[in-house]
Amino acid sequence: LPPNAARLITELNTMGFTRLGETYTKVWLIGGGVTWLLVSPDKTVVAEVIDIGGHMPTGVQFGTAFMDDASLETSYPFGENQDFDRFRARFNTESLAAAYQQHLTERATMQAEHGTPRIFSNMPQYQDWDVRYRELHVYKRLGRPALPSILMSIWFLVLLGLFGFM
Repeated sequence: LPPNAARLITELNTMGFTRLGETYTKVWLIGGGVTWLLVSPDKTVVAEVIDIGGHMPTGVQFGTAFMDDASLETSYPFGENQDFDRFRARFNTESLAAAYQQHLTERATMQAEHGTPRIFSNMPQYQDWDVRYRELHVYKRLGRPALPSILMSIWFLVLLGLFGFM
């Protein structure tokens, strides 16, 4: 395990999270790497420890999926704030424990509207949800609200290239 991923996994273990499995995450134009999946004691929160091999900081994303297909994500130490129909994303830079607490607080709010969270006891359950999540939420996240920040990032990279900083 890479040192930062090992540290985060150890911290999640002390918070009661246990291993669910691993996946491979590919980030367009950046690269890919292993994502370690851990699940909360009640099996309703999946923690994804994402390490893209030094191309971006190692991070954790807490995720809860509801039976009506609503989804909540809270990331640490970087992420985004987005609200769409049945999708909410938040991030916390304070600490992993603070991000998890923030996730649980947001989950309680969403649960009042969206009902019971899904249970993730094994990888097939997670993989089934992951397919559904991509169908429902990914294109919304990459759509119009994200477009200005994507274009600014591309513009920034072009400027760096033009001035020889790359």
